[in-house]
Amino acid sequence: MRWGGRATTVLALALTMGTMNVYLAGASKLAAALAEAGSLPAWLGRDAHRSVPRRPLLVLAIVGVVLLLGLVAGISSTSDLVRATSACFVAVYVAATASAIRILQGLERAAAILSGAIVLAIAAFSGWFLLVPLVSWACFGLIRRRVGGARRLDPEAGVRTA
Repeated sequence: MRWGGRATTVLALALTMGTMNVYLAGASKLAAALAEAGSLPAWLGRDAHRSVPRRPLLVLAIVGVVLLLGLVAGISSTSDLVRATSACFVAVYVAATASAIRILQGLERAAAILSGAIVLAIAAFSGWFLLVPLVSWACFGLIRRRVGGARRLDPEAGVRTA
């Protein structure tokens, strides 16, 4: 390998590590905030005061290790993980466009409907991988129900209610 290839490899590794560091820290903070809001078990948010809460980070690490063990055991492949991740992204886009269709009016709503149709067409290419976000959504719903449901923000009073 030439020096240019080696330098590119080092740069790609550094950029990927930086991005993943920020991504995991952000996901950890989000999980702690959801726990504080009552949407996830309270123990997950007990160290939310930290710059990066450790409890959610530990859960993310466990999930990561399970996925890596699945790869090593041959249960899954990197291609499957990429397609499952893409299906999760598409599910977020479907939810976002559905929300836009619901709240927008006039020309903006028409654009949201067109976008929603396009996103649904793209979602069809995910095939059975759409089960991943569906199962994730169902698990989150069960956790939320078991925790007691999130307190909602009353927009007029600006306070959280049960």
